[in-house]
Amino acid sequence: LTSTTEPTSTTSTTSTSTTSTTTSSSSTSTSTTRTTTATSTTSTPTTSITTSTSSSSTLTTFTTTSSSTTSTSTTTTGYTPDVCSNSSQVALPNGTCVSSGTGQEYSAGILNTGNGSSVDLANALSLYVASVNNANMSRDANSTVSISIIEDSLSKLNNISITLRSDTSFLIAQPLNHSSNDILLGARFQRGLGGLSVTNSTVDPSLNSNTSVAAVIAEQSLLDVKSLQMFIIDKPTMYENVDKKTNKSLASSVVMGSVQRVSSESSSMNISLYFKISPEYQPNVSAMYLCSFYDISNSRWNETGCTNPLFNAAFDRYECSCNHLTSFALIWLPQSQIGSYGRTMRAADIASLVFQSVSIVCFLIVIIHSVAIRAM
Repeated sequence: LTSTTEPTSTTSTTSTSTTSTTTSSSSTSTSTTRTTTATSTTSTPTTSITTSTSSSSTLTTFTTTSSSTTSTSTTTTGYTPDVCSNSSQVALPNGTCVSSGTGQEYSAGILNTGNGSSVDLANALSLYVASVNNANMSRDANSTVSISIIEDSLSKLNNISITLRSDTSFLIAQPLNHSSNDILLGARFQRGLGGLSVTNSTVDPSLNSNTSVAAVIAEQSLLDVKSLQMFIIDKPTMYENVDKKTNKSLASSVVMGSVQRVSSESSSMNISLYFKISPEYQPNVSAMYLCSFYDISNSRWNETGCTNPLFNAAFDRYECSCNHLTSFALIWLPQSQIGSYGRTMRAADIASLVFQSVSIVCFLIVIIHSVAIRAM
């Protein structure tokens, strides 16, 4: 730190220079951030002070050697890919405006290799969605990111606190402080306004609003959770043609969630979902709507573990709940194909029918036996 003090007198000038040098075993990387907080455990430092004085200046050098270990890193970034004046361009994390194709290739490289930091992965997710929405999505293998990689990248954001807002998506990752009066429960997005987090103090006003999509996890389901990540994609171009096995079509934005638990034991998640039909996905035929998740293993939309959506006329949206976390969306199926859909029953449906049939048979046997005994 160097400062110069100039007195009103013209006959003399006093200059003071102070230099501070710190040597530490830990390294700190610098990214574009608004706030960076680090919690570290540091041993007692050893400090030596050397002072030399001349008639014109005083130089003091502090040299400190210590050993520090960073245990938790909390970062909030102000990155958004939407700052470019040209609508066909997106901004890289360093602020450079590039074509949407270049942005897609850049972000896909980070996500597909998975070599970046948590902040790099978060920025790449936001950039990738903005890029594929600003231009025709490239089908080149080097520029395409699979849904499984998108979900996996989100799950890796477990050591940071970050919020990224853009016109096309909203991402939030945050450690959960269960002693706090305001715990993160989910996220919501409204087209034209962007996304916001949902906490236990804002859940009611958040849901009683004109949101395009929202997801809220029951607080009871988060008791053994140490961090929560959510990612909302307003126009999920990459999900439009992922189901090649059914005639189900996308009807809404996509919301995905991920958690890191304190223990390895897995328990069900009670997540409430709220979907408005997106104008670009509005069916032009009579349709039935389904609350679905994308089943990566079978490459199809699946309703297992989710309730049938109920229409809320007050907010013009469909509401449902599921008992697990992954990528969710409102899906529609033509009414003309409901019969064939009904014939393709899930294992749980078949088991339920078998159980009910056995129960009826047993009941009839009891009745027949009772009648036979009375007749004797």
